[in-house]
Amino acid sequence: MLRLSIIVPVYNVENYLERCIESLKNQDIIESNYEIILIDDGSVDKSNEIAKSYIHQSTNIKLISQENKGLGAARNAGINSSKGKYLLFVDSDDFIKPNCLSELIGIMENSELDILRFNYNIINEEGNIIQKRRNSLHAVKYNNKIVDGKTFLTDNLGWASYAWSFILNTS
Repeated sequence: MLRLSIIVPVYNVENYLERCIESLKNQDIIESNYEIILIDDGSVDKSNEIAKSYIHQSTNIKLISQENKGLGAARNAGINSSKGKYLLFVDSDDFIKPNCLSELIGIMENSELDILRFNYNIINEEGNIIQKRRNSLHAVKYNNKIVDGKTFLTDNLGWASYAWSFILNTS
């Protein structure tokens, strides 16, 4: 079984897709240990062409093309195609830090977690980090404690429950 499946819904993101895929390739885990599943959800720009160019470059990248059904349906198609022990969603206009996947997988395995929430940064078009509002009533309280599911849902989940801010055990 693969260690990780990364699901990337793609819809009209020709200006961002290469950076996204390159960030997923620029990792410190062996290519045969993870898969990148690109789901083209009916793009009408060059996103599909860009995605196709990558499936010929790497053995761990696959492309699913479907008519436009929306983000949820694209993610579900990726889930149905995934073979990894862990699951990570990445939006196609986002990118991840180099060499972060082995750390996330290591935390999941060493602590025998079902779910791991991780932090993120928002950046502008120039690549500068936009500071989050720390005093907001909606601010997420991140910590390094391992908690049970009920405690997580009641005390830690918060309003910012983005699919792409978690790594999940598929079991």
